[in-house]
Amino acid sequence: MNTCPKLPLLQLSLRALIIPFALLLSSSLAPAVTFTWNTDNNGVWNNPFNWTPFGVPNDAVDAAVLGGVITGPRTVSLASNATVGSLTFNNSNTFTLDNSTSTSEHLTLGGPFSGDAFLRVLDGNHVIEAPLVLAADTQVNINESSLLEVDVTSTSLNGPTLTKLGGGDLRIHQVLNLNSGTLLGKKGTISGTGEVFGNIDNSSATIAPGDDGEGTFLLHGDYAQGDQGRLEVELGGAGSLDYDRFTINGSASLDGDVRVLLSPGFTPSAGDQFTVMTYGSKSGAFDDILLPSLSSGLKLDAIVESTQLQIRAGKIVNWTGGGGVKLWNAPGNWQFGEVPDDDFAVIDGAGTTTIVGSQLAPILGLQLTGGRHLSIQSLTGAGMLDVAGTVSLDPTASLSIAGSISHLKASTVKNQGGVLIDFGASLSASHKYLQTGGSTTLDGVLSADLVQIDAGTISGAGTVDGSLAVGTASTTAKLLPGNGLGTFNVDNDLTLGPNAELFIEIDASGSAVVADQLVVGGTVTLGGTLNLDLVAGSTIPFSNPVQILQADNLGGNSRFDDITGLATPEGSLIVTFLPGGSGSYTTISLHLSQELGDMNGDGDVDTDDATMFAWAIRDADTYYDMFILGGGGADDKMADMDFDTELTFADIPLFLAAVELSGGAVAAATSAITSVLNAQTVPEPNTMLLALVGLSACSVHRRERQLADGW
Repeated sequence: MNTCPKLPLLQLSLRALIIPFALLLSSSLAPAVTFTWNTDNNGVWNNPFNWTPFGVPNDAVDAAVLGGVITGPRTVSLASNATVGSLTFNNSNTFTLDNSTSTSEHLTLGGPFSGDAFLRVLDGNHVIEAPLVLAADTQVNINESSLLEVDVTSTSLNGPTLTKLGGGDLRIHQVLNLNSGTLLGKKGTISGTGEVFGNIDNSSATIAPGDDGEGTFLLHGDYAQGDQGRLEVELGGAGSLDYDRFTINGSASLDGDVRVLLSPGFTPSAGDQFTVMTYGSKSGAFDDILLPSLSSGLKLDAIVESTQLQIRAGKIVNWTGGGGVKLWNAPGNWQFGEVPDDDFAVIDGAGTTTIVGSQLAPILGLQLTGGRHLSIQSLTGAGMLDVAGTVSLDPTASLSIAGSISHLKASTVKNQGGVLIDFGASLSASHKYLQTGGSTTLDGVLSADLVQIDAGTISGAGTVDGSLAVGTASTTAKLLPGNGLGTFNVDNDLTLGPNAELFIEIDASGSAVVADQLVVGGTVTLGGTLNLDLVAGSTIPFSNPVQILQADNLGGNSRFDDITGLATPEGSLIVTFLPGGSGSYTTISLHLSQELGDMNGDGDVDTDDATMFAWAIRDADTYYDMFILGGGGADDKMADMDFDTELTFADIPLFLAAVELSGGAVAAATSAITSVLNAQTVPEPNTMLLALVGLSACSVHRRERQLADGW
């Protein structure tokens, strides 16, 4: 029995599917029309006489312009639902879009097939009080010095991305519900006292809670601030409603900066506290927190903790105890005869002060300046100093945390001088450790979400309990593992930026191989320069390489920008990237090639070396990029078979002779060399010459392979 539908029935079935789909597409197929408001009066959106051309903007491809015709503030009201793909405000007088004639009506931006929707303010300050429905990803572009105030509940359909562009201000009141979508801040300001349901990715805009006064901005989702992003808060009083707050119910990924402003006429008093930002959890760290200066011997400081950012005001108390071994808790060592307690301590002047004491009273901040060296220790046990806010060292100051289990605790440490964390001692910064000059010698434990070395050096055989970034700024920063030779540990991620220099010393001159080593518990992102220093007389066989870096993962395709110190008197070091059990690269190791032509350092000159050898004599830059930075190749001097300090085609016969004498396949090696040399036009040799080279190689006697003196 034939069970297939008859043709008319099949046609009806297809028509039943096609017609609704065609209706769904109808708006995207309609011609786009730009409608411009044409009356200098309050009016109704849905009245076709109010628009030029005659009609009503009500399609996902239509554009509506509320522009230059009005001479004073005007209100445009929705009498029924409307849809546009683009809405533009362009007048120095204020347009207010509301739904006062029918409070259930709303304006939809975009449609499922219309592409991005657009909300633009070219001039003036304008208000939307009619409910908005975002049916597509929407770009909000507000020109510099202009404002768009969204003072109504706005809801998205499909969790879109709402992108803030332009230098002006998007002010959000009531609720913006993105249904798990994202508000992306690209430029300008996002302000208000409203609530956002979704996530905020503030890559390069300013989040400013409040509007014309102080207020709270609430995010029901996660917040990420990029390195060009900013949080700006204003302090108008110490009461909970007198300063701006940014409340995040999800996680916060911190970067960029925070700017704190004072309302006109307000000066904080000692002990005032302002919790300007809260979050469920945090990662990362702000680049900077910009605080206003205070008069009358007061200072503001920032405390970044696991769930909040707090600004506090404290009194400045100067150290008057001079140098030598002194008790922190002795009132006579301090200005006013008062031991700092939730105050900002300043220790100034040249000389060394050794502060002893156990479980010292917490202070707000600590500044070392004027050439002062401060040593925190105890005569009988641990020396401890608890700083709620920032510890800062000027370029002439230094700090040592000495003795077993001595400890310094702070929110942020800013080092331009010298910091020593001794064996058994520790320094913890709940926010970040930032070095913009000077040095850090780490033989104990340095705990911080982020240790950022922008300049100077960090060295030692200690541990960073957190993530470490070296050389990511515009100045050179150096990482020297080991105290002599030793291991430097990073518990989380390590980033070596373009201006990082990593120094590794290797001593394989004796029976054991000893080398500096980095051990990283997270991901390593490589960059900058790897500087290698091999002690004379060292031998590192291919079968027993030495590890210089061990990580959970070598991130992506990252690699060093430069490697120095490969060529040695014994031959050439070879840097190799090795995969771990998961298949990703986890280890960087070194071994030594000691025979000319042994480009991979496996102890033999054979066919496996031929491709690298050919690249070395054909194009040193390409060879360096592929086999030095990419790993696995010796310094190109190992291809100089005739010791003339030049890489030429005259080295080819000697290389092939070495391959033959090691038992390798000369024909295969010749083919590999020919393939590389013929990959682009070169002046020599041609194919015939290469054939002659291959034949002549069979008659070349083995010559002694040794390296020129001075290598």
